[in-house]
Amino acid sequence: MGFLKMEKLRCFLMVGIPASGKSSYARQLASTSNAKIISTDLIREKIYGDVNYQGNWKDVEIELYKLMKKYIEKNISFIIDATNTKKEYRASLLNFSDSIEWVCYWLDTDLQECKERNLERFRTVPNDVIDRMHAQLKSTPPSLSEGFSRIFKI
Repeated sequence: MGFLKMEKLRCFLMVGIPASGKSSYARQLASTSNAKIISTDLIREKIYGDVNYQGNWKDVEIELYKLMKKYIEKNISFIIDATNTKKEYRASLLNFSDSIEWVCYWLDTDLQECKERNLERFRTVPNDVIDRMHAQLKSTPPSLSEGFSRIFKI
C-alpha cells in the first residue's frame, strides 16, 4: 500500500546586496509564479511609518513570521524580498516550516554596479553597509546544503 506524498509549498528567497535588483526580480517572479511578496522594507514602513528607519530587527522578524505563517496556512507561495546576506538569517527562514520547498534567487550583481545604482535610488544605503553585506555574501554564499532545493544565480 502506497502513501500519499504531500507536495511542499514552493517559496522563494531573494539573496543579494542592496541595489542588486532583488525587488525588481521579485516582482517579475511574483507574476510568473503566482506568489506573494513579503518585503522587509514594507514591513518596516508598516511598523515604523518609514521604510528608511531600520528599527528593531525583532519587531520586523515577528511581522515577517506572521506573514509567512498566514501564507503557509492558506497554501499561498511567497517570496522573501530582503538582502539575506547572512547565512544565519537564511537558516532561520529555511527552518521555519517543514512544509516549504525553498528556491533561492541569488542576484550576484557586480559590487560597483550596485553602488552606482544605489546613488540613483530614492533611498540610498551607505557604501560601508553595501561593502559589509557584499563581504558577508562572498564568505557564505547560498548553497544547497542550507536546505534550498535549487539556487539560481543571476
